[in-house]
Amino acid sequence: MKTLEHTPLKEPAQGLYEIRVLTLWKGHCGDQIHIELTKQTFTEGSKPEDISPGQRWEALSYTWGDESQPHHEIFVYTDNEVASLEIRANLHVALQQLRDANVDRRLWIDAICMDQSDTQQSRMEKAWQIPIMHDIYHAAASTIIWLGEAYEDSDLAIEFLKDLGRSFIFDPITYEARVHENAPKHVIQLHADWPNFAWNSPEHKAICALFARNWFGRVWTRQEAFAASDSSSVLCGSSSIQLADFRNAVQYLAVRGLDVRSRTHAADLARLTLVLAVVQQAYATIFTIVDLVRAGECFRPQDKIYGCLGMIKIACGPRFVSTVPTNYPHELELFQTFFLRYLEQFGTIRLLRDAGLCQRSDLGGPSWVPDWLKDFAKLDLSLECAASHGMRAEAEFMGSGILRVKGCFADEINEVECLRLVKDLSSDNFNEAYAELSRLMRRHLDAENVDQMHGFVRALTCPLNALRVPIERLDGKRRDIYELAKAAMHPERFQHDLSSRLREPGSLNDFQSCIRFFMQCQLPFVFTEKGKAGIGADGTQPGDLVVALLGSTNLSLLRPTERDAASHQQHHQLVGFCSMHGYNWGETLLGPLPEGVTVVPRLNQERGVYNPHYFDASTGQASFWDPRIDWEILTPRPDEPAWTINAPPGEPRRKVPNSEYFLSQHTAKLVDIYLE
Repeated sequence: MKTLEHTPLKEPAQGLYEIRVLTLWKGHCGDQIHIELTKQTFTEGSKPEDISPGQRWEALSYTWGDESQPHHEIFVYTDNEVASLEIRANLHVALQQLRDANVDRRLWIDAICMDQSDTQQSRMEKAWQIPIMHDIYHAAASTIIWLGEAYEDSDLAIEFLKDLGRSFIFDPITYEARVHENAPKHVIQLHADWPNFAWNSPEHKAICALFARNWFGRVWTRQEAFAASDSSSVLCGSSSIQLADFRNAVQYLAVRGLDVRSRTHAADLARLTLVLAVVQQAYATIFTIVDLVRAGECFRPQDKIYGCLGMIKIACGPRFVSTVPTNYPHELELFQTFFLRYLEQFGTIRLLRDAGLCQRSDLGGPSWVPDWLKDFAKLDLSLECAASHGMRAEAEFMGSGILRVKGCFADEINEVECLRLVKDLSSDNFNEAYAELSRLMRRHLDAENVDQMHGFVRALTCPLNALRVPIERLDGKRRDIYELAKAAMHPERFQHDLSSRLREPGSLNDFQSCIRFFMQCQLPFVFTEKGKAGIGADGTQPGDLVVALLGSTNLSLLRPTERDAASHQQHHQLVGFCSMHGYNWGETLLGPLPEGVTVVPRLNQERGVYNPHYFDASTGQASFWDPRIDWEILTPRPDEPAWTINAPPGEPRRKVPNSEYFLSQHTAKLVDIYLE
């Protein structure tokens, strides 16, 4: 029997694509697998209801597995011909599980429906289909997430997650879980007695093992799960759970937490955090998306971009995605082109947050080119930083690996130190961790310097958002942790019961979680010549410079290099980004905020995300608009083309502050900076 050769697809035109869909013929367990492969047209952006019932498909999300896996032969019928196709073991088991004894089943599976040969035609087809992978899953009647065969009590894990998912109504904004009126009694009891959900219980072990499955670690599965409807399902062996219930259960676990007494708690929590990021379906910015995939595994390095291109299209629009080459150029060329196209279209260099010496793989290249091949320790500082709020970058690629940016130097790092990782970080044996925090604080901080102490505590509490502390409670948590940090400066006087000074429930546990984060991730605390304290990037050294760059929300750390021999210009390398109270809110560019004004997060109801706002304590009002900027000057005429700020709905149209504005209205010393 001849081996399957895919017949070519038609070239797409005006958003109309030709795709292949397979029909899995009915059969019994152990029977030879027979499929039929047909073509049909598909419109980009379609929903399931837009497709006629007879042409609808289910999409399979799974992992290919290693090439070394055993291969199995299946029979493929096309145009009245039959051919053979070898597939890997994981897909073969999935097809056996999915096959119905009585009804044929229409499926879209990438390994079969896309031509996987290495021909000019197949490469061209992949270039067409990569940008619409999200659309294929979004248009599917449902998506089946296949986690693999049953083992390590996966059946118990699925049943436990079903109980959680069906018993609680979860609010993704407030992170609160309300018990459903029909919840079974044993789940209500578990909810009330959650601290006793022990690490050595069968359920705890089973869900941690399930979350370690390979499916959660792959790049492409993130986009497939994001596109999947709530009617989709998660299948493991013969056990299944509705995706909506699975998402709800994972959200619940993320808020209530896993047992910190476990010696594998750090790994368990990391897996839970990954699973949450993979399956949640909230609106995501491009920065969240690329963070999500950089830790994922893929066969080709270019798939770090291609595996999330559909999600990026939703966040940034089809025009930007159309500028991204999909013909698998060298990864360094792809990443640099991606950065420069984003700069060109949106006037921002915020993607520098994914670049720097702190996160170099073997890729090489300029320090300012994002390197998505390697994951690195990082924090989401989007609610902490507004160093260049809504400002246009005015950056330019100069060739020869040089990027010219505009910015203002703020300070110089003179001390760098990480919290030393102690042997036991379980909550019952935390004294050694307290002593290590005390040692670092006493070495670098002046307890009587209130501003410095507040800056350090602001840095120490940055993980709270990642720990899913409700936004409205962050300030209260910080006040409590300030008291705990002051007490920890003197471990001989440290008391576990500080309830008279603590306002928020669980603050001591959150304090421990923040310490645990910095010990495990080894992100350094940094201290400057001007007495500031903050968080640096991996590899930060004394002598590195704190800089506010136009078009970058985060503060950057730059390292001077030798002057260019031809131009005598001082060049710098980007080390990474940092957080430093006193500079985070644009003080370097705009000066201090008015008395009583602070930066606070406020919910954008339309998108379900938080944006920085300026809160005036004297009026009790929060505004999107920075009070240090004269926005009337920046109001464009109705017919005037302008770079406009992405303000909340109903806000007036404004131009973006640029270097011309700063030269006329502010005294910041903006300079050209050359990154190499």
